[in-house]
Amino acid sequence: MYFTSVTVLDGNLLHPILDKRHRQHIPRKIAAGSAPSAAPQLMSRNFYILAAMLLVFALLSAAISLMPSSLQPGLPANASLWRTGSLFLLLAGLAAALIGVLSHLFEQVDRRSEEARRKHRGEKH
Repeated sequence: MYFTSVTVLDGNLLHPILDKRHRQHIPRKIAAGSAPSAAPQLMSRNFYILAAMLLVFALLSAAISLMPSSLQPGLPANASLWRTGSLFLLLAGLAAALIGVLSHLFEQVDRRSEEARRKHRGEKH
């Protein structure tokens, strides 16, 4: 495996074709403006995924606290330890879900204000 260099020229991404017969550049436009708006959506989705996983682990530890100690040969048999862990995981999952909702909300407000700003600029000109 080998790597090639990439050149940016006048907003075009020039990437060489790695064919021994033809060494030419193919111009490809660099996407401008799409990356900043996509990042907050991904961030809120990541928080939703984190919240879901924390809630699954909270349910799992709550279920383990209800099981008799004979079914848990290598695990701590203290049910209050599992309930405490479940409570902390539940609180962390709810906090992650709240952060995900708020980040999605602020991203939506930012997107709508940007659309209104563009519409207002379009009416002026």
